[in-house]
Amino acid sequence: MAYSVNTTPLLHSQDSDIEEDVNEISIRDSKPLLKVLEPQDKFYAAYFIFYLLGIVSLLPWNFFVTADDYWMYKFRNVSSNVSTRDDAPTRNTLQAEFTSYLNLASCYPNLVMLILNTVIIQKVSLNKRVLASLVVMLILMLITLVFVNLNTDSWQEAFLWLTLFITLLLNVVSPIFGGSIMGIVGKFSHTYITAVVGGQALGGIFAALTQIAALAIGASSTHSALVYFIIGNLTILLAILLYLYLSKSAFFNFYVGDQSVINNIQNESLQYQEVVSYRIVLKKIWAYGLCIFFIFVVTISVFPGVMVLIESEGKGHGSRWSDKSFPTSSSTPDLSLEPPDTESSSIESSTISLQILFSQSIETQPSTSQDESSTTSQPTPISDSIDTYFVPTITYLLFNFGDYSGRLVACRILKPKSITLITIFTVARLIFVPLILLCNCQPRHYLAVVFDKDYMYIIISFVFAFTNGYLMNLISILTPRIVDHHEREVASLITVVFLAVGSALGSSISLFMIRLL
Repeated sequence: MAYSVNTTPLLHSQDSDIEEDVNEISIRDSKPLLKVLEPQDKFYAAYFIFYLLGIVSLLPWNFFVTADDYWMYKFRNVSSNVSTRDDAPTRNTLQAEFTSYLNLASCYPNLVMLILNTVIIQKVSLNKRVLASLVVMLILMLITLVFVNLNTDSWQEAFLWLTLFITLLLNVVSPIFGGSIMGIVGKFSHTYITAVVGGQALGGIFAALTQIAALAIGASSTHSALVYFIIGNLTILLAILLYLYLSKSAFFNFYVGDQSVINNIQNESLQYQEVVSYRIVLKKIWAYGLCIFFIFVVTISVFPGVMVLIESEGKGHGSRWSDKSFPTSSSTPDLSLEPPDTESSSIESSTISLQILFSQSIETQPSTSQDESSTTSQPTPISDSIDTYFVPTITYLLFNFGDYSGRLVACRILKPKSITLITIFTVARLIFVPLILLCNCQPRHYLAVVFDKDYMYIIISFVFAFTNGYLMNLISILTPRIVDHHEREVASLITVVFLAVGSALGSSISLFMIRLL
């Protein structure tokens, strides 16, 4: 066995391998040396709670826009002898444009708050942001509930401004909640991202089914609205309670708990924290953001503002399918107002394709679908059902079902992954705008009705909704994959901003689309 003895004097300088190594070590490995055991999502509780939070993130918007029967009653022509929707040959100007006003009051404050949200997340803790926004949301929905049974006939214009102001406030807090949830879920696997995005789509289905159930009760418009908004308030309350439970779970805190604690557990040897650059993240995801922008421009330009105006070919036959009678002593069947407006629930993870998709949908859905009117004039026993349920069933339920189906399929297939192909498919959705405008939207003054059959409109609406959901979810899943893990929250927030800009532009185009008819 050989030994070596260091005979160099202690105070004599000497070369060392350590000194050479010091100059070479400049960046540490971002992966921890020891991997912490990941907690399990017991009984898929977090998954289902994220689904509910996705529903609630767009619940005020979905419930407001789907309550078309209630708004048409509140803004009816009270000076006229017309007492039922069946008696009215067409919507008045306020009724026809109300959904577009609702869009405008929603999208622009939503856009501003999403931008400010990038600053708020640095100043306010996650729990405070989520819980405060949910509580304010609940209070505003309760105020809306109070006005259901108040007689507003003598101050309709003031009630309109009050409604739009409440809508504006809801869209101040909703983006804070939605942006926080989307930013946080971006740290989880794509399964949980799909849960939130799927919940947003399911929220539209939930609102439509709730509206149909309320109408099926056969009560007056105000009584149906009372039941409808009570369910909405209870859903928000449930979300508050379940989020409190989720925020204390080990599974949730493993990903989004106190970041300093997580860093200490995983990387005790780390000497600095990684700084996220918005510019660098934007450079990575700008193409996906533009696609989301265009998706929402196209979608919101027609849904729900235009699509809520689309009427059934059997409208005016006294059928409940397309007409809903208001409380009245008269039993004479008359031409009903156009089907109620309803807005699509798909709002919210952001990428370029997603934003484009949403904008396209807004241009045509709310305004055109509700305006599609019946071309027949003879009353039939079936028409009562058609006049009452056409808009909530076809304009809202079918659209949201198609949107939800598209999101689920996208999660399974995850194709195409090429941003070039995604962009091509996103731009191709623009063809749906003229197709919807040529459906039976009423009232109209310039364009002719080309697709006057219900089955034509149903096919167009479903494909339009399916492509919206598919492209939106595809982009939402792919975007976090092209950035580093510590950049995912910022990437999700930037994507939501793209979405909001597309929604705002789409809502502005929606009013123009209505006047183009």
